[in-house]
Amino acid sequence: MSKKIRQNNVDRFSGFGDLYDQSRPKAPVDLIDILTMYLGRSPELVADVGCGTGLSSFIWLEHAEHIVGIEPNDDMRAVANSRWQESGRPAHLQFVKGLSYELPLEPSSVDLITCSQSFHWMDPQPTLQELPGYCVPGASLPHTTATGHRSQPQSLSRLMNSSSSWLTNG
Repeated sequence: MSKKIRQNNVDRFSGFGDLYDQSRPKAPVDLIDILTMYLGRSPELVADVGCGTGLSSFIWLEHAEHIVGIEPNDDMRAVANSRWQESGRPAHLQFVKGLSYELPLEPSSVDLITCSQSFHWMDPQPTLQELPGYCVPGASLPHTTATGHRSQPQSLSRLMNSSSSWLTNG
């Protein structure tokens, strides 16, 4: 993916954060049960990559010890931070600037990396090369897509036709 296309994908929603937040479906709570079951435990650290306005980050508030929403677009992240303030500024949730292949996280620190309706905007090669390095043994890397009123988890391995070994990093 060229640098110009990458930047266009980051800038695409500039000025539309509020409209996006009002128009997009919220992630279903059932998703937490499915992903927690797949992981085999409640996650300590969830990294929501390409979190946009935080729609899929907020659902983890009562189910993870720490949630980091990572979003490269300043406007989208501003809406997420505004919603965070309206929610009482939960200390275990934060929104930070970052790209899918340059996460502002420590290696081997994440239990669950989610890309909820965002993977198609990412540069797939460097993203798929980098994400597993942030995972603790046994971590999960699901991609979810909302269609209508349902959300269908799809593994990145199935989407990218790669081996399942990196899905559970261990």
